[in-house]
Amino acid sequence: MFILLSIEIILRVFKPEITSVGFSKNLSIDSLYYNTYGLKPNSVGTSNGANVSVDKYGFRESNTPVNKNKNSWLLLGDSVTFGVGVANDSTFSALINFKIDSINILNPSMIGYNIENYFTLFNYFLIQNPNKFRIDKVILAWCLNDIYSNKTTVEIQDAKDNNILLKFLSYFRVNSRLYHFIKKYLFDRPKTYYMFDSGFYINENVNFKNAINIINNIKNYCNSLDICFELLLLPYEYQIRKNYFVPQKLLKKSLADEIIMIDFFQLHQIPANKSKKYYLYGDGIHFSAMGHKFIAEQYINYLNELNDIDPKN
Repeated sequence: MFILLSIEIILRVFKPEITSVGFSKNLSIDSLYYNTYGLKPNSVGTSNGANVSVDKYGFRESNTPVNKNKNSWLLLGDSVTFGVGVANDSTFSALINFKIDSINILNPSMIGYNIENYFTLFNYFLIQNPNKFRIDKVILAWCLNDIYSNKTTVEIQDAKDNNILLKFLSYFRVNSRLYHFIKKYLFDRPKTYYMFDSGFYINENVNFKNAINIINNIKNYCNSLDICFELLLLPYEYQIRKNYFVPQKLLKKSLADEIIMIDFFQLHQIPANKSKKYYLYGDGIHFSAMGHKFIAEQYINYLNELNDIDPKN
């Protein structure tokens, strides 16, 4: 026991990239957007060891507060876009907002969101309520697991809740750095995540069909409101490592041709031996501060090429 405790202390000192895992419950509030939970306005807490604060509107806070005299871009996403384990000002949404002075980036993204939650938030901000934030662009940041329907998510969670071993391991997952150190070297969890989630990406899958329909519907609503719509494709670490983007290619093939789809990671061919640096330690889904910075820089470059907006110098 003394040896294990000593190793735990050494890892905490010399491997700071291995952080605690967990999300402060007080950051979440039920039924913020109709039947969908969201970030609790004016709350503070932590996410995987990183400090988190939420502004008075329910958006993840950054060093660029919302100015209602400016136009806004609504960013729809899950825990990846929220920025698990990354400080407020280091998420790609905050970095983009810092570089562009003329707009607000609204980031209501939340852990556990999926495609159906995205449509609920879109409905809340742009259809059922007045566009009080002057939203003129919607950016849907797509991860592979966004394809789950609410029913699928419940079924997966029920399976986890009924597994005694997973309950036992959850304590160590939250509190032990040694647990994450060992897991990384014994198991390829990023591969496991990819292999499971990519299984939903077939034309006949009901979840895939549902996702295609909802994305197309959001695009159609945006057209009717004269709002720009972009789909930002965010890959898993295993995909970058193997240069294998089949699910995203199927998504592109299946969606309406006029949808703007942006995939910076396929365009830049990141070396396989550097892929893990773009993600949190032992995590094949959530980006590190370096990954968020890469996304922000590439998006700013993309806007510059389009002459879409004048970023700050």
